[in-house]
Amino acid sequence: MSKRRIPVRFTGQHFTVDRKLILKAIRLANISPNDTVLDIGAGKGFLTVHLAGLCHKTLAIENDLSLVKFLRQRFLKTPKVSVVGCDFRDFMFPAGKFKVVANIPYGISAEVLRSLMYEQAGKFIEGTIVMQHEAALKLCNKTMHNPLVALYRSFYKINIIGEVSPESFVPPPRVKSALVHLKSSPESGIPVYRKKAYLNFLTFMLQKPELPVKMVLKQLFRKTQVRQLARKHLIDLTKPTHLMHPKEFSACFREMDQIVPKKYHPGRRI
Repeated sequence: MSKRRIPVRFTGQHFTVDRKLILKAIRLANISPNDTVLDIGAGKGFLTVHLAGLCHKTLAIENDLSLVKFLRQRFLKTPKVSVVGCDFRDFMFPAGKFKVVANIPYGISAEVLRSLMYEQAGKFIEGTIVMQHEAALKLCNKTMHNPLVALYRSFYKINIIGEVSPESFVPPPRVKSALVHLKSSPESGIPVYRKKAYLNFLTFMLQKPELPVKMVLKQLFRKTQVRQLARKHLIDLTKPTHLMHPKEFSACFREMDQIVPKKYHPGRRI
């Protein structure tokens, strides 16, 4: 293998050079000619070059100034590719819906996920992301300790496709990596404009995740309402709250919206 320049990046970026992995990630994202697609941490454009001929617009986002210069030169005559030189955390998202195919910088994984599945929920519709394997497992864990993860899993279907070999990157990471597929899902029945209220609710529910579901719900609902809610949605009131399924969280939130006065909703109390 020929030597490649390895950029020094505080974000912990490792560039994907595995052609099979790249093509698989693109295929799983179901790219169509009308899509706008984000390549976050574009590097030298290993992903970007394959996306360029498949979609309406590819936004190659890169923070390393020397790589931004390289990308702009490489895609100078490719009008469907726009190179955006900025830290992703300062990126201005497109106005319409978009997809993502990216090998995200591991050092800012949490910020990337929050931007896509919370701040841009409803606009981010599908994508494949190469990310740290440990972080991917937390997204799919059966236990719910993080309110944001509970929200992500209410609004999106998240699946780990498989582990990614360190040899697929330059430089090879010291941690395990995974390819993850994300797709917007309407199953929760919660409209996107209610996402802040829903996050407040999840934060309230999981502030003491070891408590039984019944004890937590009784702080929001009357006793009879808790029993009715449990029967209606088949919720085990004796289990700890962190073992609730995303569908159970969303069901409880919808019930709260209908029968609990707004002044008693989490986040509204003084």
